[in-house]
Amino acid sequence: MKALAEYLNDRGWVVTGSDGDPEVRTRQEFQRKGIAVFRGHAADQVPQKRSSSVTDSSGPGPDIVTSNDSSPPHPQPLSPEYRGEGSLKAVSHESIVLIYSPAVPVENVERQVARARGIAEFSYVEALAELTRHSTAVAVAGTHGKSTTSAMLGTLLSAIGRSPTLICGAELVDRGRSGFAGDGSLMVVEACEFRRHFLELSPKVACLLGIEPDHFDCYPDLDTAVDAYREFARRTPVDGTVVARSDCQATQRALEGFTGRVVTFSLDDLAADCQGIEITAEGTGSRFRIRHADQVSRWIQLRVPGRHNVLNAVAAAACAGVVGASLDEIAIGLKAFAGLRRRLEVMRNWRGSPVIDDYAHHPTEIRAAISAVRAMYPNRRLICVFQSHQASRTAALMDEFAAALSLADKVCILPIFAARETAGDCHEQVARELLSRLTAPAVWIATLDRVWGTLQTDAGTDAVILTLGAGNLTRVHHDSTD
Repeated sequence: MKALAEYLNDRGWVVTGSDGDPEVRTRQEFQRKGIAVFRGHAADQVPQKRSSSVTDSSGPGPDIVTSNDSSPPHPQPLSPEYRGEGSLKAVSHESIVLIYSPAVPVENVERQVARARGIAEFSYVEALAELTRHSTAVAVAGTHGKSTTSAMLGTLLSAIGRSPTLICGAELVDRGRSGFAGDGSLMVVEACEFRRHFLELSPKVACLLGIEPDHFDCYPDLDTAVDAYREFARRTPVDGTVVARSDCQATQRALEGFTGRVVTFSLDDLAADCQGIEITAEGTGSRFRIRHADQVSRWIQLRVPGRHNVLNAVAAAACAGVVGASLDEIAIGLKAFAGLRRRLEVMRNWRGSPVIDDYAHHPTEIRAAISAVRAMYPNRRLICVFQSHQASRTAALMDEFAAALSLADKVCILPIFAARETAGDCHEQVARELLSRLTAPAVWIATLDRVWGTLQTDAGTDAVILTLGAGNLTRVHHDSTD
């Protein structure tokens, strides 16, 4: 939702929003862009003037975003190719449009006011689908790496003058934003598999980064997830392309029977169309080359750490090649990528210890984050602070979580962030069960405000602290005065 609000703002709409509990930092960032964000939901926050509106309540962006045309007099339509023929015709011609996230229920007071006033309502997914229908869209999907790969690709294409639109789920550190409007029809969007939302999109290029068990409230088993990705790949047109990881068995299963064009990528598969080779970790980044068909790129300097980020970069390179970028342009564009917030983000140095924050909330992501931090600080003890995201995911992948977290030298476990679930006794039971399964030294931290006090005896010049989780754990970095 944050990216969509920023995109609408770029297109000339005046945007406002509301969130149940917005972070101070998020509100300040929006205010600097001229976007007012209200705390909580109220009837008088639905604008009376002609406007367009978007709604969200689960992420860092506002729950409800309203965009009106008080300035400029004639705001631009949603996308450069939009001609008022699609389902969001009201955005250009009606007085108000309200766009809401899946986390905002139908009984929300602002949605009720919108209906009473005859204001058009659209879900975030419907709005994003409209954008892709009227653009040359590259939609990036997969269990891991969607935000990073989307942002890498958007940055790459911007750096070589292609002026794409980007709608991404995380904030670019150098831009201070998650989305922006480009000058042409090319668009890069992060395609979320949750509730099969990505099946609403109309991509010209569909990127499949990999498929693993996840979102157990939507996909009870891997086969169900593979079926959804299979349908996503088939949403590409006859002249479209699927970019897919060749060494992911589940991804290849999703492409069984697919007759369209497929471009593969990998780090290890010599038969892949696009392969990352000669990979070397260098400080807080990596150095590597890309082999594409019978050509090899010059050295590429990536400014973010971790082998998993090299894989993301190769995926972005494969997508860029599909839309016409050369290997030299790809090398230039990838070097321009400065990273994302909450993706191995170095927050500060605390009592001699570097503090790094990462969004990892799946065992595979935890392993990748720990591996990257080990490479960055090979001679330091690694202290992990982990807030699991949903009891259902934690219980289903209990053994995998325990094995991944035990790669640290010490682990601090927080109560589970319930997200879409109803928090209850079972959440603490599952979290404490995870604590008991760890083979590394581990402690329980009951609340966020006790994190730094617990870590006092661990900090020092021989340690590095890594916070992991997709919930509200990041607040310990922004709300603390320690």
